[in-house]
Amino acid sequence: MKSGIKRQAAIYFDACVYLAFLKNETDYGAVPLNAIKHVWNEAQKGAQVIATSAITVAEVLKHKLDVKTSKVFLEAIRGLHICIDSDIEIAIKAGEYRTYYEKHPVIIPGSNPADKTCKRLTTPDAIHLATCVMNGCTEFWTFDGVRQTTKKDKSIGLLWLNNSVAGTPLVICQPTLAQGMLALPPN
Repeated sequence: MKSGIKRQAAIYFDACVYLAFLKNETDYGAVPLNAIKHVWNEAQKGAQVIATSAITVAEVLKHKLDVKTSKVFLEAIRGLHICIDSDIEIAIKAGEYRTYYEKHPVIIPGSNPADKTCKRLTTPDAIHLATCVMNGCTEFWTFDGVRQTTKKDKSIGLLWLNNSVAGTPLVICQPTLAQGMLALPPN
């Protein structure tokens, strides 16, 4: 495990989580968006750690956000959140994950396992997962795989991994608040 970020439980944000927050996307419902806002606010207070991979920057900025929104994102990435550069160890682990899923296909939710499996873990998703696991993050937040039962490119939806990355336990979920917390918009 890399050093430096496990000061307290870190939540890893996939690029789609940043986009949902920055664009105020309500497509996934109020609860996930409120959870993102709550954790973001807690991070501003120093009570929560948010981590992500440096590739998130490229993934988010390709969406051509307006100047104000881009500034909010980049300020968070440069200071408030922990942005982790990929290195050789992360790249090796990402490659191992891709190989693992080629040999151990993932069953597409709601499908017949005999004819609906995915073997392809995209390189960016593999890097995200490797970065998260190798840096000791406790949760991986994503929307990847929420709505689709299959993807046009037949790649794995990360939520389909059922809280396991190539046999390593990891909570992979939609943004959510801890049990007992109100899902109300943060102040």
